[in-house]
Amino acid sequence: MDYRSIAFFVIILLVLGTLAVVSVEFLSDYKTIGAEKGNLFLNHVVKLIVGMLVLAFFSSLDYKIHFSRNVISAYYFLSILGLILALATGSPVGARRWIKIGGITVQPSEFVKVIMVILLSYYVSKYSDKMKNILYGLILPIVYLMPFYFLVALEPDMSTFLIMFFVTLLILYTSGTRGIYVFSFIVLSILTLFLLYNYGFLRSYQIQRIEGFLKGEVSEQVLMAIETAKSGGIFGKGLNLGELKILVPVSTSDFVIAVIGEELGYFGIAAIFFSYYGLVSALIKSAQKFTSNIIIRTFITGYGILIMVQAMVNLGVTAGLLPVTGVTLPFVSHGGSSLTAFMIGLGIVMSMILRSEER
Repeated sequence: MDYRSIAFFVIILLVLGTLAVVSVEFLSDYKTIGAEKGNLFLNHVVKLIVGMLVLAFFSSLDYKIHFSRNVISAYYFLSILGLILALATGSPVGARRWIKIGGITVQPSEFVKVIMVILLSYYVSKYSDKMKNILYGLILPIVYLMPFYFLVALEPDMSTFLIMFFVTLLILYTSGTRGIYVFSFIVLSILTLFLLYNYGFLRSYQIQRIEGFLKGEVSEQVLMAIETAKSGGIFGKGLNLGELKILVPVSTSDFVIAVIGEELGYFGIAAIFFSYYGLVSALIKSAQKFTSNIIIRTFITGYGILIMVQAMVNLGVTAGLLPVTGVTLPFVSHGGSSLTAFMIGLGIVMSMILRSEER
């Protein structure tokens, strides 16, 4: 029954995200004379179809394939190659996160997040009896993933870097690494970030965001997103009836929760929180059943941690609790790379659960 609970909450999130896209397109088409209708929605439908096909493929594939030595090595070097290509071919203005392949834009770092969980699951299974040792439990896995951190930070994509960083530490902690090691490493990292800040290694816009956040300032886009979400009240204005959402930047991606709040009110926002809570809880409960299979337990737990951390960052930014950063809301935001990557992870989880139930 675990896979049904997981699928139920994912479907709720997908439906809410689709409703937000339809709503934004409806109002933008209505307000823009001569606008070509259907592009945003059709684009989203195509991404959903691709995501479903990816989910079906990885669900039918034996999960053990991903954890063979050769495939692990391939994942590792392909991830590095993808991040290097993003740096080499990306726009020199702003963050270089995307690779253009024909008419398709791919963000490698979204896939690297899931691959990172695969690599850590494999690592933990190899050294499960040594995870309490600081060398095997913390230093070696951090060094192993250091090329990922470095290349993502170089784009620069600090939000993805921090998500990967904290997801790594939480996976290691849940896999047996001592809490004091993890806490000490976080303190050391904060001190390093402070030094980078003081000596000007950060970009000017990153410094402005950090300084504004520390001073208690809230950016205009966050204020607009909060006002839009609040305007819906308890039950919202109704589908396609909100008008403030057109003023919210990247309303179908970074601030999609504002659209849902205006259209469906606090009820819709509560549905988002409930779905993430239910999804992560179902994943953790499923993982706990695999006490004898370290790879399955670590991957499902790590996948749940990834969803939890990324959702918390997105919602935290919208609420003004974190500095503004471009992070999608898993399964809800309009983003092909993000949706496909999370569908790949979900497909691997489904393969693990279904094959174990068959046995």
